[in-house]
Amino acid sequence: MSITDLIANDLTAALRAKEAAKVSALRMAKAALQRAEIAKRPAAFTDEDAVKALRAEVKKSAEAAGVYRQAISYVSLLEAAHRELMRCYARQGERGQALRHYQSLVELMRDELGAPPDPETTALFERLQRGEAV
Repeated sequence: MSITDLIANDLTAALRAKEAAKVSALRMAKAALQRAEIAKRPAAFTDEDAVKALRAEVKKSAEAAGVYRQAISYVSLLEAAHRELMRCYARQGERGQALRHYQSLVELMRDELGAPPDPETTALFERLQRGEAV
């Protein structure tokens, strides 16, 4: 059974079990593999190609997280960057890190502005707490 088939089977099982976070991660992986397979045509798409495509997807998410961390280092109250960083952590399977980041943002906003994060940011945090796809 190929990696593509394994991911498709795992996705079906996660959908049946209503495991939102797993569904989100597997959909991302499946989409990355489909893009890589289309780019490789007409040549055969191998498991080695699948592994390369998945590594590239993880690398892109890690690079995006680095960009958001840098943006936050320049403008610490740039809440949109904090939200995107939380999403990057979640995509990398680091949901706990995303939740901790929100808590540090709450403290930053309270200390600097005396206000809570935007409702959009809080809603993202709540989705992450429930294990939903982001």
